[in-house]
Amino acid sequence: GADELTKQKFENNSELANILGNLVHRTLKFLERYFDSKIPFSKDLAPIDKRLLEEAFKIKDKIKNHYEKFEVRKVCFELMELGRLGNKYFDEKAPWASVKNNISDCNNAMSTLCKLLQLISVCAYPVIPESGSKLWKMLGFKEELKNIKWIDFNENFNPENNKLGLIETLFNKIDEKEIEEEIELLKKALDKKQEIKKMIY
Repeated sequence: GADELTKQKFENNSELANILGNLVHRTLKFLERYFDSKIPFSKDLAPIDKRLLEEAFKIKDKIKNHYEKFEVRKVCFELMELGRLGNKYFDEKAPWASVKNNISDCNNAMSTLCKLLQLISVCAYPVIPESGSKLWKMLGFKEELKNIKWIDFNENFNPENNKLGLIETLFNKIDEKEIEEEIELLKKALDKKQEIKKMIY
């Protein structure tokens, strides 16, 4: 039942916080250090870059389906998967090396990572709105994330050329109270099936 769902959810909490927090921190701190906090433009993406974005958008579709069925634990699992993909990609692309010897590849890596982070912020918002909004702002977007429907989330919201907002810790340990409140909302939404749909459509 709902209590079981809550229990399982909290088991994932610290792992989710660690994986996403690590990806956000290393990406944005790298931009702050080497790019004067500005997200670079990409050009002529390599297959590895394109593959990351394709996989991420497939996961976004899965997350949307899980929200529609109120499968919150599965949403958290897929958010972790997005974080893992990003951390693996960061290691493989080794931007700390390319920033010295192949700046166009480094630009592509950082742009691709920011697009992934943007996707994570949108996907996380219905279940951890505070963290989702915080990440959206850190990526330099001025519009409020709560006003953006999933259906409008397209290439018009490209983070390239954005100046980063204030870099903060993404989770002060995932806020368990916040998640509890969201689970309560989702339980209520199960009755009327409205709240979550509003966030998606």
